[in-house]
Amino acid sequence: MAGYELYLRAATGDWLAWQHAEAVGWQRRFTNPLTAFHTTWVAGFEHEFAAHIDFVFQLEIIAVLAGVITTVRCWPAAAA
Repeated sequence: MAGYELYLRAATGDWLAWQHAEAVGWQRRFTNPLTAFHTTWVAGFEHEFAAHIDFVFQLEIIAVLAGVITTVRCWPAAAA
């Protein structure tokens, strides 16, 4: 990963070339978790897209919830 980051720096002159490309090309930016959840909820349940890809966003919500539940359940064992 470091090599690719150095390559991007040499090719573009920008240490944050990847993040800037994400922002310009796909409007992806860092955001807080509640905003990300709201965006995913809208994409999954409010028919944002013409194609039938709502299910993908619904699965993403389920996967995140499974990860949160697993983390909460395993936290006491990790702390001990």
